[in-house]
Amino acid sequence: GWSCAHAQFMMHYAEDTLSHPDVQVRFNKNRNQITVYRQDKGLGQQPFTDDYHQLEWDVPGLLWEVNSTRMKIGSAIDGGSTIAQFASTNYFEQRSFDALQGQDPTNPVVEVYRFTKATGRNGFMTEDFARHIRLSEVQARVMLMQLANFGYVNVNPETLWCTTTPKLRDHILCKTGRKDYDVIRFNSAPINGVNAEWSLLNGHFQINGIDRIQLSTSKDVTLFPANGEIVVSKDRDFKFDGRIAAGNIEMTGDELSFNYSDFAIDFNSIEAVRLSVYNEEELTNRGTPRKHWLRSQLEGVSGSLSIDYPTNRSGRRSE
Repeated sequence: GWSCAHAQFMMHYAEDTLSHPDVQVRFNKNRNQITVYRQDKGLGQQPFTDDYHQLEWDVPGLLWEVNSTRMKIGSAIDGGSTIAQFASTNYFEQRSFDALQGQDPTNPVVEVYRFTKATGRNGFMTEDFARHIRLSEVQARVMLMQLANFGYVNVNPETLWCTTTPKLRDHILCKTGRKDYDVIRFNSAPINGVNAEWSLLNGHFQINGIDRIQLSTSKDVTLFPANGEIVVSKDRDFKFDGRIAAGNIEMTGDELSFNYSDFAIDFNSIEAVRLSVYNEEELTNRGTPRKHWLRSQLEGVSGSLSIDYPTNRSGRRSE
């Protein structure tokens, strides 16, 4: 077999790629297996970028048995249980963005954006940025490496040349309410087995150990997959069995399909639909009206649930 440390990884699938800038690759000749591990430090801490499913994988690595039609992701690496996250490439959370600022007077993402706007170039040396923010080159490099792990810049650790990514400008626009985003993130924590498996035959990406999926915070739409499983296809479309909670409605069924571009859930047959009402005279500990579910329910319902306008997945625009 063989092993290679600090390698740049890129796998081509269809017309897209799965990539990571800093991994360790091992080939086990006896088992005929290739394993790809993220490095523990530096640029290795950032997620894998999956352009086919439009997801970022926060996982330790992946395993592929040569000539197999399936690739195992996450806990398949060491056989232990692993908590993994698969986030939409359009995912944005204001709290996490603000946390990057820490005790600094300005968010470092904003600092880099202002610097590139002033110079008119999206590429620069770490020492040039250091002079701009009046820090040492080492301090500026640490800041930029952190931003690289969050996907805002690319850093060449040998030449110290940096380039910004589209995510940097996009998240500033999201922060200021000028660009839409989503809150779709799949948290995987299976009791046993792997976090995910990718079929190389049809591109289907099965994620296991999912407790819930929040599709919209503003519309209060949450999914509860049966057996904790979903199957993701190209560009974040996915199928699942289970339960949908949407405001005052709860639906249960099989073969439910989420369409990302339409931002809607299609269903051929819903087993049951429950409705709830709020009792204004009965309050919770938070002082809000208590929800009560009606005893009667609807059965054999089919159709589509539009969550929101496809241009308003974040819910930033009120109706």
